[in-house]
Amino acid sequence: MRRSPSRWRSSNFLDEIAPEPPLLPADAHGRARARSIALMLAADTHPLVTPRVKRYLTTVGGFDDAAWRAWQINWFATGLNAVEQRLAAEAATGAYCHGDAITIADICLASIPAVMKVFKISVAGVPTIERIVPRCETHEAFAKADPFKQTGAPKT
Repeated sequence: MRRSPSRWRSSNFLDEIAPEPPLLPADAHGRARARSIALMLAADTHPLVTPRVKRYLTTVGGFDDAAWRAWQINWFATGLNAVEQRLAAEAATGAYCHGDAITIADICLASIPAVMKVFKISVAGVPTIERIVPRCETHEAFAKADPFKQTGAPKT
């Protein structure tokens, strides 16, 4: 059975429960690009700093605190530099990761610096990211979702 074009556009949970504004572009290439950038961040950068990875590296891997910090810095820098290279090179990058509307890619991007603040890590040399993230942070939805404003958040 063939799905209708409107169904293709609503291909993620958030778009299904809150379709406006859509988190994926209307066109197929735009949706693929936004998803691809989001996955670079969510699947290739963020998981490397989860507690289970730290637990493994500090027990089985023999990492001390300095080695763990070096690991985090390396993978944040590697991931963000790859995304920066892409955003800076592709014409489809606009005010946000894809064009001038927030997409799922921006949600994933904004989550990385939020986590980096917890670990007191910064990555230099990512001007496109440094332009996009503050723009996201001024949006009402991002401001409400700020991890540091949530119950149980660490003190900054």
